[in-house]
Amino acid sequence: MPLPPALTVKDNPSCPLIKETRRSISSVSFGNTTTRGLILNKLASRLYFSKVSLSSFTSPLISWEDNSIYLIVAELLHSCHKEYNAVMLLNINKPKGITSHDVVDEVRRITGEKRVGHAGTLDPFATGVLVVGVTRETTKLLGVISKKSEKEYEATIELGKESDTGDPEGKITDTKKLRDITKEELLQVLKEFTGTIRQTPPQYSAIKVKGTPAYKRKRRGEEFTLFPRNVVISDITIIEFQHPIIKLRITCSAGTYIRVLAQDIGKKLGTGAYLKELTRTRVGEYSLSDSITLKDLSKKYGKYPL
Repeated sequence: MPLPPALTVKDNPSCPLIKETRRSISSVSFGNTTTRGLILNKLASRLYFSKVSLSSFTSPLISWEDNSIYLIVAELLHSCHKEYNAVMLLNINKPKGITSHDVVDEVRRITGEKRVGHAGTLDPFATGVLVVGVTRETTKLLGVISKKSEKEYEATIELGKESDTGDPEGKITDTKKLRDITKEELLQVLKEFTGTIRQTPPQYSAIKVKGTPAYKRKRRGEEFTLFPRNVVISDITIIEFQHPIIKLRITCSAGTYIRVLAQDIGKKLGTGAYLKELTRTRVGEYSLSDSITLKDLSKKYGKYPL
């Protein structure tokens, strides 16, 4: 039986793509239409080509009992590889309570791909956009995305309390300095943090000090100094102000620490403050409204995990 013209390929048993295809499906019995659809969905799931329609490849006209199936699937994978160049960036909506590395591990489990990384860490208490790269070629792009992309956050700040880490994961103490703050006073202070400012990274951070993350040194009780650096905060908008809680929308450059900003705002107001909640709503062109949860990703790509 001849192959459809669009799928005709040269039968070269030594072709790495055909070898990989044979390995992927050699243990599957092609006894019925359901199984045919299952294996193709497995292959698509593993290689993440969700934009390719697979329905035409489950036709009963295809002989699944001979080697032509390997050629058909090999051609499908080859065309997908050329079209997408093995690049896959995922816009994950990170949930509260897990680390960014936990997200990477879950994406590895769902996709079956070992080469997975993320652009820009979100702390466990934070939620929102985490750009995840899948495959070797994609992970090479993550550094640029992390360092060059503008970020947007929604931050909830509580006045009158401080945290030794600047966020809810640390020890929270009452400053005993809470006073009435007007919205006009708050707006005036926020103006001082708009534009290019000097910001000192927190010691509980992933910034490396002589090759070791600062937070690890801090937990060991080591003494070290992190120096101020320039960051750009292009906009701060008050979303809600119900004293002592402030909710802000912040647009800033990469490398800006929102918990440090919260602490600095508290110092400027003379009340103290800490970052109570944080959601990253945008990283460059990746927005929260277009993100996908790990649960939905698993449904979409992990239905037939290999």
